[in-house]
Amino acid sequence: MKNDDVVAALLRREFDGDLSKADPQLRVKYDFKLKTREEHMKEIQDPKQEYDMLIVGGGANGAGVALEAASRGLKCAVIDSYDFASGTSSRSTKMAHGGIRYFEQMMKLEGDPFENFDLLKETLHERNYFLMAAPYQNKQLKLLIPSTFWNSLFVYFPGCLAYHLMYLKQLMGSNYDVGVDGPSLAFKNKIRSLYPDIKNIHKLSGVLMHETQMMDGRMNLNALLTSSIEGFIPGMKGANLANYVEFRDYIKNAQTGKIEGAVLFDKLKQKEFKVRSKLVVNCAGIHADELRLKDNPSTFQRIIGAKGTHLIFKKGMLPQDQGIIIPKTKDGRLIFILNYLGQTMVGTTDEKSPITHHVQPDQTEIDFIISELKQVFGDDYDYQGNLESAWAGIRPLVKETDEDRKLKAEFLGIETDPTRMSILQKASHNAKRSLIWFGTKIHGTKEGTAAISRNHVIEFSPSGLVSVMGGKWTTFRKIGEEAVDMILRDKALSNGFEPKYKESQTLNFAYIGSYSRAFALFGIKQNQIQLFEQYEDHLVFNYDIPRECAKSLIHSYGTLALKVVQTGDQASTKQRKLNERLHPEFPFLKSEIIYAIKNEMVEKPNDIVCRRVPIGVLSKQAAVQVMPEVVEIMAKEKRWSNSQKKQELEEALANLQFIK
Repeated sequence: MKNDDVVAALLRREFDGDLSKADPQLRVKYDFKLKTREEHMKEIQDPKQEYDMLIVGGGANGAGVALEAASRGLKCAVIDSYDFASGTSSRSTKMAHGGIRYFEQMMKLEGDPFENFDLLKETLHERNYFLMAAPYQNKQLKLLIPSTFWNSLFVYFPGCLAYHLMYLKQLMGSNYDVGVDGPSLAFKNKIRSLYPDIKNIHKLSGVLMHETQMMDGRMNLNALLTSSIEGFIPGMKGANLANYVEFRDYIKNAQTGKIEGAVLFDKLKQKEFKVRSKLVVNCAGIHADELRLKDNPSTFQRIIGAKGTHLIFKKGMLPQDQGIIIPKTKDGRLIFILNYLGQTMVGTTDEKSPITHHVQPDQTEIDFIISELKQVFGDDYDYQGNLESAWAGIRPLVKETDEDRKLKAEFLGIETDPTRMSILQKASHNAKRSLIWFGTKIHGTKEGTAAISRNHVIEFSPSGLVSVMGGKWTTFRKIGEEAVDMILRDKALSNGFEPKYKESQTLNFAYIGSYSRAFALFGIKQNQIQLFEQYEDHLVFNYDIPRECAKSLIHSYGTLALKVVQTGDQASTKQRKLNERLHPEFPFLKSEIIYAIKNEMVEKPNDIVCRRVPIGVLSKQAAVQVMPEVVEIMAKEKRWSNSQKKQELEEALANLQFIK
């Protein structure tokens, strides 16, 4: 280990400095214990407990609302019928990008240019949040847009430069001190050195630009876990979290019809129970209409399912921390080819889909993506032989109806002209009491989904149901901020709320794993990268963790990586070494399973394999191979009987069928 007093003090936990002298943004709670599911459930089922809000859905929107509400001092609970982020939120392109698609549409005058401009400003600003909130986990990614010399010089480079200048404008006056680099032109020699496997390099030029890559499942989980810590920042009320809890019905006041709680069902214990809450926030993603119809059976359906498929190929196609954008496919789409956790990920498609939690990619979608890859890498690469996994998710896009326009016209007194949607949106935003926040408009045909805006809707029902629908990963924090702002502005909805902060606090702190006492004392801005590197060295030299595995641990857990390894050491025996690789081809450790069981509310084997340690995302074959050992470790920790162990293994393998 390097002889560095700061790092030595950090790792020995002997430094006891004066935190009052630290950066105010870094005054967070360092010594915390994450609750188990059992501890959370005990509090949720306490008949004396009344929540300010019950959040139904533990995906990106649910996490955004929970973190926003908890950090303002509101008491909330988050439930999910499956595992957290087990649906759409863990099946994304793993990018928090600034909205290059909106910029392209705006330049071409496609759709509503004002709406695209608003979306672009918001996504460019929020992209940096991922680098600030989880700096160990999310990173800048270099992307090549290959094209001809003249297209690169006169079309793509000016466009990317304007895009970056808009981004710099959004940074002015913000809290962010990190960011992504600007674009540059790349000619054939540069492209050959960076991307040696691209075909016809001698004909190509290109533009190099940068976006933010994230680990979606872990980003979602860490936002929720951070929200659950009582006093993580001064005045923060820890949220209660419970996966595998199903929403059954509302509890309404017999006289007023107002929501006063909910009937829930614990799927693990097979037990129904009631929860008291001042309001219910519907963040159920693709299932949002189910909660809306249960509240009001005569309401209309808003959600349109759009299936996106991604393919994962073996290592070697792309260098680390780099990617390629195919700016226009045969049918006019945009496709990303990205290095993700050492593998090559390609996606996505955009097809209308029925609403279902379990979704599979179609062979036609796989063939389409491979055909586009051949335009970049040629026919010699064995695409089918190197295909490790193919998986899909359904995006919950939100549609507008004539009823929405009438509602806004009646409330705002503005003519309902579709060409004036952006004016209505701004008027709604500035209204003193908004019944509905609307930012979605359909362009194109009835059947298509690629043309539907990825904006979001926040809808209030007379009973007190708040539905947060649509949106995209990049803006999940902002969506949470807007939802809580609107609730607090509505005196009827927020009656009895006692927030510590009226304004959002979520830009003032990062997630668990981003901090240590030394980080605060010596300044996260100057020493963060150095300290993460020292953590990595410490794992290698003091715990004999292979360098590749140490990097992976830091990337997933940040400063909590040390606890993961220590947990593995404590649980190891002569017969069972846990700080070893779970699979020889991947850097994940067996100790991560133990840590996840104790600290990350893991209840099912697929919670491990598909989200906490995402081998299933990277390789279906590897996931099948490790599943028996995952079940064995979980069975010992959770004291499963032999019959339950057999049942869990069969169920876990059956669920992997949705990955091709």
